[in-house]
Amino acid sequence: DRLPDLFARLDRQCNRLIRLVTEVLEVSRLDLKRMTLARRPTNLGELVGRIVDEMRGVSSRHTLVIRRADAIVISVDPDRIEQVLTNLLANAIKYAPNGGPIEIVSRLEPDAAVVPVSDHGIGIPREKQARIFERFYRAHTGTAYEHSSSLCVGLYLSREFVLRHGGKMWFESEEGVGSTFSFSLPLSSGAS
Repeated sequence: DRLPDLFARLDRQCNRLIRLVTEVLEVSRLDLKRMTLARRPTNLGELVGRIVDEMRGVSSRHTLVIRRADAIVISVDPDRIEQVLTNLLANAIKYAPNGGPIEIVSRLEPDAAVVPVSDHGIGIPREKQARIFERFYRAHTGTAYEHSSSLCVGLYLSREFVLRHGGKMWFESEEGVGSTFSFSLPLSSGAS
């Protein structure tokens, strides 16, 4: 019976459209400076655990592994940080096409919470790394890894959300070896 397969495909397409519309709205809000943060005390380790559990069914080839989850209660907008985590995990899955482990950490440092997400995928070509956080930039244009179903604003939005929290986002990547995208959030809420 083909019905379950058709429903699954329809569900994926609907989710893709919802994601694209949401990305357009978020970019518009940022451009108009209308994005606000709804901060509240949030257990970052629990948030990471929940998002990882939700993302585990996305790919049967990948194993999402939480390497460390410190107990960190921090004043953030949990919906925005959820978007950041979801985007980083989705990218790790997308750009590690052969599967394998994707490792997530949430660790407490003296003045910040730090969350790295690591994959063992295709990495980012060195000559394209400087522009990776630009809006609409496709680092893998013209390759087998180009994903035309994306607006290429996920990393741009993720970094903007982190910056609005007073945090930072950075990455390390080696072509053919993999990438680690990290973000930090200050323990005291300074920005908005």
